[in-house]
Amino acid sequence: MAFQTVIRTRFYDDFLLRACAGVGRPRQVVLLAAGLDTRAYRLAWPDGVAVYEIDAPDVLAFKDRTLADVAPRCERVACPADLREDWAERLAGAGFEPGRPTVWLAEGLLIYLSAEEAGRLLRRVGELSAPGARIALEQGDSVEWLRSMAEDVPALARVLRLWKGGLGDDTCGWMGRHGWRTRAHELGALAEAYGRPVPGGARSGFLTAEYG
Repeated sequence: MAFQTVIRTRFYDDFLLRACAGVGRPRQVVLLAAGLDTRAYRLAWPDGVAVYEIDAPDVLAFKDRTLADVAPRCERVACPADLREDWAERLAGAGFEPGRPTVWLAEGLLIYLSAEEAGRLLRRVGELSAPGARIALEQGDSVEWLRSMAEDVPALARVLRLWKGGLGDDTCGWMGRHGWRTRAHELGALAEAYGRPVPGGARSGFLTAEYG
């Protein structure tokens, strides 16, 4: 799981920067459940990019205090909201424009939601997305495999209790049925490309998708 997180971080970094590179490319980036993510501070964003971080108020307040002396490398917009409720209104109130091209990231998120909650969240993302919007998220078909591995690590017991499975095996199919053209990226192949072969093999991976 730790190895997957390392590769995931690098892959999503590359995805976001590529998606925003070049004239006419998206200048709105939305991090769903941003947590303690520091991409707004550490990535070399193109000029004009605004990164919207959505998460619980106490999480964002803690990060604001912790990084108060550090300048972000883009326009960073903290958007306190509960993703299980009507977060879109708060995002719009923070300056987000649905008509503009957007890049979305749902990193390590859907596994903590039920299939109904995950579907509702991603439907709202689609409603807010102009044609050409892009998103990255986990592939979703390795939940049980990860769970079986994590059960051998006592320290992860609390995390396991929080997992609801998201869209599971149907993540790619669900995206396709709701207007997204998806592409799968296997963890093993990505790790090889980064010069970091997976010890013992891997079954997980990621999806990127374009809307419209």
